Amino acid sequence: MELMQDDALKLPTRVSSSYNPTRSSRPKDRPVSSRLLFRSLLLPLVIGLWMGLVVTQVDGQSEEPVPAVTQYDVQAILLRHCTVCHGRHHQEGGLSLLDRKSLLKGGRSGPAIVLKTGTKAEQAAAVTSAQASLAAAKKLLQSRLPELANRLKKQFPTGKPEPASSGLIAHFPLDGPATQVVNNDRSKKDAVFYGPGALRTTAGQDSRDDARKTGALFLDGTGQHLDAGNVADFRSDQPFTCSAWIKPAEKVGAIITKINEPKDFQGIDFTYNRGLVEVHLTDTWPANAIKVAPETIRLTDGKWHHVLFSYDGSKKASGVKIYIDGTQARLKIFCDTLSGDFRTPEPWRIGRRKSSAFYEGAIDEVRIYSRVLSDAEVTLLAVGDEQLKRTLKVLDKEEVERTEAEKRTLLQYFAARDKNISKRKQELQHLQAKPADSLLLKRVRSGQMPPKVDLLNTGTRPLKARDIARLEQWIKSGAPEVEHPAELAGTEHDPLVDDVDRSYWAFQAPSHITVPRSWDRSIVNPIDAFIADRLEEAGLTFSPSADPTVLVRRAFFDLHGLPPTPAQLQQFLTDERPGAFARLIDRLLASPRYGERWGRH
Repeated sequence: MELMQDDALKLPTRVSSSYNPTRSSRPKDRPVSSRLLFRSLLLPLVIGLWMGLVVTQVDGQSEEPVPAVTQYDVQAILLRHCTVCHGRHHQEGGLSLLDRKSLLKGGRSGPAIVLKTGTKAEQAAAVTSAQASLAAAKKLLQSRLPELANRLKKQFPTGKPEPASSGLIAHFPLDGPATQVVNNDRSKKDAVFYGPGALRTTAGQDSRDDARKTGALFLDGTGQHLDAGNVADFRSDQPFTCSAWIKPAEKVGAIITKINEPKDFQGIDFTYNRGLVEVHLTDTWPANAIKVAPETIRLTDGKWHHVLFSYDGSKKASGVKIYIDGTQARLKIFCDTLSGDFRTPEPWRIGRRKSSAFYEGAIDEVRIYSRVLSDAEVTLLAVGDEQLKRTLKVLDKEEVERTEAEKRTLLQYFAARDKNISKRKQELQHLQAKPADSLLLKRVRSGQMPPKVDLLNTGTRPLKARDIARLEQWIKSGAPEVEHPAELAGTEHDPLVDDVDRSYWAFQAPSHITVPRSWDRSIVNPIDAFIADRLEEAGLTFSPSADPTVLVRRAFFDLHGLPPTPAQLQQFLTDERPGAFARLIDRLLASPRYGERWGRH
């Protein structure tokens, strides 16, 4: 290339043709300005850089940052600590914690989490709307007060709060002298007492200082009971409720039953079992049955307690409720396999099953309903209702004679039972609440959940502070959800696996360990050597070797469930060859008796 006087460059044809499409219109050797050349070279670079920035910016806008805590992190925490009681198979309090939707829906106590959505102005408008809805609901209730008051008067014509009579099939007050204790208030057919011994009565559940205000039935545990006949014949698809007041001795005793033990325990069984109150609903035990009992409540104080169970006809253990002294108990499900019918021709019995579970102690106020009672009705049976008593007292007065305080009493009573008002109040409380006030956070912070008394039973452990912090962070950030990543093997963080899980022995790489030495000549394998080493650390030793006769009996009882015959015992004792015990075990395992013993498990 040659430098020209006007400081221009003579471009080669190849270069000029790339950036000057009109080159052919001017002379082939005409020089091009260096400024033009610089611009021509710089322009593609600038355009390229600009396009790169634009693409990068657009790409950055299309990919939203992943939240620090996602629903998968929260699910991992809840699966580890909470879903035994609030999962797929059991929802204590009607609450499931399996996903975000379930958390927002909540249970009987309301939503589990509180989220704030929309702008502050939109949130304020929602609160104002909820307040207006609540005011409208109260105004509607006010207009219905005369109608509701008349209905309540008809329900309690005596002016006293009495337990519900709707659906009451049988009622045995068990009051008065022996001739009246067997009376059924709902039927002309009374119960029949069966001994041994004579019928006895004692002070009733409403007595004070053992004064016989009304009386109760006393059973001595020898088989005494009342045969109530076939007062109700419930199928497994029909709802019902059974209740009684009990003051039992600490042993097994049936409260109310309709059961046939010889026929696979078919029937209905409400039994006290050394502190536990158990319910069995059985077609064939245990393959086709329901069994539930309170997880933590034990009645061992020797005092009167009101016990009640209801069944909704669903053939599910979740359809059974047990109340102790008016409070619904959290249940442990032992069996949930009912698909058939527990109906049986056996009569209802108070105080025993057909041939077992002889009750010892006092029983009072036995009731059987053909429906499921509400929580309020159960409370009235168990502890009465002070608010209802005050309301009925106000209703005894003429409307013009009622004071402002008495009018408020009426309004408060009916408002507490108005579903529309309850719904509007819950909506308003939810809108006014803050994410930090979420019920889930309150329960785990206070240590209420998971319940400490159930940690061993459920195999769970309390939440760590870092887990609670992550829950709070997720809720405060609006409970964000992200798309589930593909399941790929790798070393990235997995919220379902923590350091404690990783330290589990099964996940450790195998390593060679030296077998401890021991002076105990009875040790014949490495496992015994390790056990002996740990025993020595604790200052302990092995128990002496069992006598051959004792050893044979243990083997037979463990594997066959029966003792050895004299011939079988002698066969082992006379076998002096090495490996005699191993050959005995082989014979026991090869026997059909072994299958009969363990096949049922």
